[in-house]
Order: sequence, then structure tokens, then C-alpha cells
Amino acid sequence: MIIMTEKIKETLLSIKKHYNIDLAIFNDRVKLQKIVYLLKKMDLNALNKYNDFSWYLYGPYSSRLTKDAFEYFPEDSKNIIIDNLSSKIFTDFDKLINNFNLDKNKYPDYAVYELLASIVYFSNQKDLDKIYTKLVEKKPYLSDKELFNKAILILKEKNLINIE
Repeated sequence: MIIMTEKIKETLLSIKKHYNIDLAIFNDRVKLQKIVYLLKKMDLNALNKYNDFSWYLYGPYSSRLTKDAFEYFPEDSKNIIIDNLSSKIFTDFDKLINNFNLDKNKYPDYAVYELLASIVYFSNQKDLDKIYTKLVEKKPYLSDKELFNKAILILKEKNLINIE
């Protein structure tokens, strides 16, 4: 059993504050899962505890993360201070996310997180056509090929996937 360290707790609380996560809202819980998955892939070492991600309806999912979030997220996060390291990582991550301006009428607010996390999750396929096919099979609403290609370019640029 892995015990929640203060660094993990601080990092999760920083994510909660920076991304305004409310665990009472389903979309926020989905978003939290994808943010942590992607930040972990961006080598945010404080999140290494979450190595149990598996495929779920809305993409990569960690039951351990869900448990920790419900146990450690206070209702009020006003007094949480985001440290400089987290601030820099969030800035880099925000740049990644801000490359996308999805139509709010067509996509849920967590769609970009779900798109990126799903592609990274399927990147072990090492073939873009296979990744796209898997994505469309699991997430038909994310079948826009132009959006997929843009995500691939950005994920390659950020070294989150290594596919030719």
C-alpha cells in the first residue's frame, strides 16, 4: 500500500485549485483523471503513485486517484498555495491545452483532455492509423480527423508520444 505523501497531496490540491475541480461535478472528475494522467506523462514525479491507469469509458482512469481525491480534497481551496514548480508545469500544460478551441456546443468541456489522454494511452500502437481507429472505436464523438492530426502534432512536439 502506498501512503499519500505531503508532496502528492500538495500537487493534487494545486491541480484542484488551478483547474477549479469540483468533485461533485462529473465532468470535473473526468477532467481531473485526464489532467493527472497527462501531467504524469509530462514527468511530474509527484504523481508517480498513480501507476494504475487503465482504460475506462472516458479514457485513462485511476481508481487510486479517485479515492485520494475524495479523501483529500477540501471543499474550499482558497487557502491552497501553488508552488513555483507546479505553477511552471501548469503553465506548460495550459499551453498544450490552449492549442485547442473546441466548439462548446459540440464537445463537453473535458473533451480536449479526453482526446489527448486517449491518444497518449493508445500510442503504444505505434501506428497513427491504428491509434485513430482505436480512438474512433472508443470515442466516436472525437472522430474529427483534423482535430486528431492537430493533437498528434502537438503531442509529438511535447514528447508525449513517439510515433513516426
